[in-house]
Amino acid sequence: GTASPTHPLHISKAVSNDTIDETKGLVKLQSSGGNGMILGTIASSPYSSYIQSAYVQDTSTARYNLVLNPIGGNVGIGLTNPSRKLTVYDASAPYLALQNSSTGTANSDGLQIQMDGLNGYVFNYESGDLYLGAGGATRITAKSDGKVGIGTTSPGQKLDVNGNISSSGNIEATAGHLKSAA
Repeated sequence: GTASPTHPLHISKAVSNDTIDETKGLVKLQSSGGNGMILGTIASSPYSSYIQSAYVQDTSTARYNLVLNPIGGNVGIGLTNPSRKLTVYDASAPYLALQNSSTGTANSDGLQIQMDGLNGYVFNYESGDLYLGAGGATRITAKSDGKVGIGTTSPGQKLDVNGNISSSGNIEATAGHLKSAA
């Protein structure tokens, strides 16, 4: 509904609520069986747009996965020429946040991966621990109290290694001494 379109397809509709269902979107694309997607906008702050894949005759019945470029190509967020399957770009400091109902949704909630200049960061902003795994098992644990375990998920010291340590250089202590616990 617009008398003066600015694009080949220009859709204008007053949005008066924040409900995402089969009756509220700006555009509904529907197959003969009822499957499809709805494109719309959220009426209140933070004023977002959405794409919802669902059974669009009744979105409470079924919601579907949204697949991007299923036969190939890359996806870019914040840029027009993505070089990888998913590229997130921001001119200053791009963040990728993983949040759930336990973490909250603020800037300092959840697990965040960040690139700041030439430095990369992985943060768990919650009071929980951070685990790195390989081969289906946890290999490095960073506890919320600052202790790090290699080969153990419950380090008792600042650095706790379960296994042998190999060094091609010096092992130095500025205070104290090296001792065997055995």
